[in-house]
Amino acid sequence: MLTQLEQLEKISNDDFHLLEAVGPGEFSTSHLLELREQVMGRLNEFDRRKKINVMIGGTTAGWVIAFTAAYLYQNIWLALAAVVGLLLSLTAFIAGVWVLLRKYSSRGELEYSLQLIDNELSRR
Repeated sequence: MLTQLEQLEKISNDDFHLLEAVGPGEFSTSHLLELREQVMGRLNEFDRRKKINVMIGGTTAGWVIAFTAAYLYQNIWLALAAVVGLLLSLTAFIAGVWVLLRKYSSRGELEYSLQLIDNELSRR
């Protein structure tokens, strides 16, 4: 458990939090360019992870179809395997969503940080 002092230190070392708190005008141009690259990297990683998550979530429909087919043909073992696959897919999907929410607060915040940086860089 982090103490309050450790939490404050962590927040103060977060450039993106400082960007919102004090504004982009307090950063040097080179630092803003570095932050812009970091935001672009985070956005690309967010999109990649989200795409993987959607694909994993989409497999659940396939498992439901496989279960239905196995059930209609009265193949208990295949139906059981489909249920296990469905549960694994759902677990992986929920874990992926949790990781996205834990690692990135939202895509909108990343886009907002990018917009702040771009506006300041174009102003300069």
